[in-house]
Amino acid sequence: MKTITGPLAILFFAVFCLYWLASGDYFLFDDGPAITGNTAIAELDPASAAGWLDAVRSSNSGPTGRPVAMFSLALNAAFTQALSAIPFKLGNLLVHLACGGLLFGFLLELRRASFDNRSGGHLPLAVAGLACALWLVAPLHVSTVLYPVQRMAQLATLFVLLGLYLFARWRNHWAERGASVAELVAASLWLALVVFMATLSKENGLLLLWLLPLVEVAFFRGRWRAVQRPWLQRLGWLVLLSPLVLVAVIFMVIPDAVTGGYGSRDFTLYERLLTQLRVLWHYVGWLLLPVPSHLGFLHDDIVVSSGWLAPWTTVVAAMGWLAVLGIALASYRARPWLFFGILFFLIGHSLESGFLALEMVFEHRNYLPSIGLYIVAGGLLLELSRRLPAINPRLLLVACFLPLLLLLALRTHTWSEEFRMANVNARHHPQSPRGLYFQSRALEKRHQQGVAEGATDNPDDLLRARRALQQMASLEPGSIVPFAALYLLDYQYFPANPEQAQWLGAILARAGKPVLSASESNGLNAVIRRLLADCEGDMRVASSLINSLQASGRDSATWDMAAYELARCNAGQDRRQRNEDSAFAALERKYPDNIQVLYRRLARAVEAGDVAGMYAAVGRILAVDEDRRQTSRLLTLVAD
Repeated sequence: MKTITGPLAILFFAVFCLYWLASGDYFLFDDGPAITGNTAIAELDPASAAGWLDAVRSSNSGPTGRPVAMFSLALNAAFTQALSAIPFKLGNLLVHLACGGLLFGFLLELRRASFDNRSGGHLPLAVAGLACALWLVAPLHVSTVLYPVQRMAQLATLFVLLGLYLFARWRNHWAERGASVAELVAASLWLALVVFMATLSKENGLLLLWLLPLVEVAFFRGRWRAVQRPWLQRLGWLVLLSPLVLVAVIFMVIPDAVTGGYGSRDFTLYERLLTQLRVLWHYVGWLLLPVPSHLGFLHDDIVVSSGWLAPWTTVVAAMGWLAVLGIALASYRARPWLFFGILFFLIGHSLESGFLALEMVFEHRNYLPSIGLYIVAGGLLLELSRRLPAINPRLLLVACFLPLLLLLALRTHTWSEEFRMANVNARHHPQSPRGLYFQSRALEKRHQQGVAEGATDNPDDLLRARRALQQMASLEPGSIVPFAALYLLDYQYFPANPEQAQWLGAILARAGKPVLSASESNGLNAVIRRLLADCEGDMRVASSLINSLQASGRDSATWDMAAYELARCNAGQDRRQRNEDSAFAALERKYPDNIQVLYRRLARAVEAGDVAGMYAAVGRILAVDEDRRQTSRLLTLVAD
């Protein structure tokens, strides 16, 4: 045991140093809605109970809102004077190390598991140590640990590992001595609490309920009170297979629950499932052979599969997974770690790489599933060392882990600075539209920082940012995002550039398309706000855009609010109040319970000095806000 724990302790320290020394003070894309652009987090008053409540409930991510993860992020914000990314990344790093510790504890419990009187451990100690070490130093996990908002994925994994550790520990006891009804009830309640915490961190924490029967089937196999119980083994298999039956039933009975989210995607359920067959092999490659040029913050350059032979690697990927499943079943008796590891990887990806209408590829989705793959890798390394006795096992470990540590150091260094990371991502993924957008934003930010620090207002970075956006437009000519970004960039930095009209024309030509992504909606909203700011923009273009978007019927409240703002700008001074009152009355009739409309009503009352109207607006907001998510915002307005 000491031969494993000593090197592991050194590895934990090395991982801490490599991550901590490379924690750059910058936030990324999805950090905006969750942290920097979330006033409940960014402006949290630690002394306000209402502020804490709002922070915990401030996320719209997933059906749960992920309150456990939001509380964790709020803790970081509360104890940080300025909203710096470094404390958030330190928090992620500590969670990563805690996950590594729980993983090792869980694997040690699996090592103790036995399913007959003659068997010893069916997960060798060396496999436990190797799997934990491989997972801990995986370069792919940099995009989870150094991405503050991915605290959600990390905490879900932390609680899943806690649940697996507790179950394996209790199950070892029950395998030899059994358990009373009271012990089983207590264990069930504790596991239910852990599942609850995992799911409220991120929804894939619910997979703990599927992984528990996998542990039973692979390592305990119905052993109870030192006797094999066939009925208990059959029950384990039944529970393990039941989620597949449940999904099939849901698909047949309420298919909209499966297909409903694809209305806002530019791919179908069929295309997503086909593409995921290839994506999973990409994940395997990135985890086992983490070549720097293959990794990256964004992977939207992966081609969507439109059929089994388009591209042809789709059918090859499917045949490969069938072969892997065959290997898993064939190894069930002789190598339970192989069976367990393969199914753990696939179950871990079953939600985010399954039928849900999510985006195609993200590296952080491997944070939990990669545990299974590294158990397989650890077992294969051990078998390799046994079959090649001439090779010194220590030399084999050095040959394996030294490159991984160097690659981890290289990737953390890349992620230590936003501009470097954006450039590396764009260089390795030149066909990634989002990568080019990210590079453009990093260049613009570098220009702004230079100006703020007193440097000469050199437009070189801005010109490079424009070229990146133009390249993005050539890769994604049907998207609104690059044209919206070009218009906003030119408006701010190159106001005399006549190409602004060209960008607005491109936006207008695409505004009526049947599917708008979230990024496109955000871009359109930003362009319309810019056009309507101080009523100084091109009102004809703004009107055409808003009319096109209203006609589409999508996100109608947002565009109707924009139409109201347009009505305020379109009237002459003598008619403005009448037009505005009429437009706002129509808006209130259509959206009587919309929070943004109610806040506009409050703002109008404040502008008019209408105290009774202010009280009425606040009362209506409180009546609509049953979850009290607006309490701290209202208190701040009252204080001001």
